[in-house]
Amino acid sequence: MKQTWQPEELVEHWTLLRDELVLLEGKNTSSRLVFALLLKFFQLSARFPEQKAEIPQSVIDYVASQLGVGSKSYASFDWQGRTLKRHRVEIRHFLGFRTFQVKDGKALTAWLQTQILAYELKIESLKLAAKQHLRALKIEPPTPERLERLVRSAIRSFEEEFCQHIASKLSLPIRQRLDALLTAFRDEPIEGDNQTVVTASLLAQLKTDPGRLGLDSLQKEAAKLEQLRQLELPEQLFGQVGAKVIETYKQRVAVEAPSQLRRHPDHKRYTLLAAFCWLRSREITDNLVELLIQIVQGNYSLILARTDY
Repeated sequence: MKQTWQPEELVEHWTLLRDELVLLEGKNTSSRLVFALLLKFFQLSARFPEQKAEIPQSVIDYVASQLGVGSKSYASFDWQGRTLKRHRVEIRHFLGFRTFQVKDGKALTAWLQTQILAYELKIESLKLAAKQHLRALKIEPPTPERLERLVRSAIRSFEEEFCQHIASKLSLPIRQRLDALLTAFRDEPIEGDNQTVVTASLLAQLKTDPGRLGLDSLQKEAAKLEQLRQLELPEQLFGQVGAKVIETYKQRVAVEAPSQLRRHPDHKRYTLLAAFCWLRSREITDNLVELLIQIVQGNYSLILARTDY
């Protein structure tokens, strides 16, 4: 709940309507204010506030002015008492909502796995989607802690099944080539020099940016693209998931060292590496096109400059 409300926003979202005022009849002064605040809060958020401070003072003052009561009665109200629980039951009934049950947790997890996780893996985005889904079903969401546990459980189940599926589509030679990306190469020592030079892994090289514009950077990007094509990843390997999911896996590989990647179970490691390479191949192709355009434009400008001279 935001803490700053403009006057016109207060009127739009916190004004009590006639049928809502009827619900307040028979309640004492402090109960009327708390009930009204809980009702309007629930209408906005499809949940009840977790603590008193979640409702800003400007809102309390505005609602209190409509009821002709003092706003201080809100602060002294028993937030854990039976009256508050009765208010919540009455508000749910009025708005047609019900509390979250065990069966709803299972249904929500299944909904996330089948409808959402193929397109989004970020926790906060998934929690928001879950709340919107529950609101459409008129189910009061669980506590933030329980909701996060359900979302994380759905992610784990989805990723386990998804990674198993992707790995099953990769042949043994492809898996071996993916594993080879994590290996650092040891160059033979130069005669008279006892030190062995260790070259960064192919994966580390694939992570690097093109660098300064020029023929050298063009050749390096072309070499990367050739390495990626030699993996022979299926063209439609990730056709069943959205770009955000592939990007999430790519970012995980981008920040993990080869030693960390090796510790993943085989099916997860192959999926992560395949996602990185699949998307990196497209990025490098775009880089090559951009480099070629810049080189051509640079040469054309040079020719024009010489002609003018």
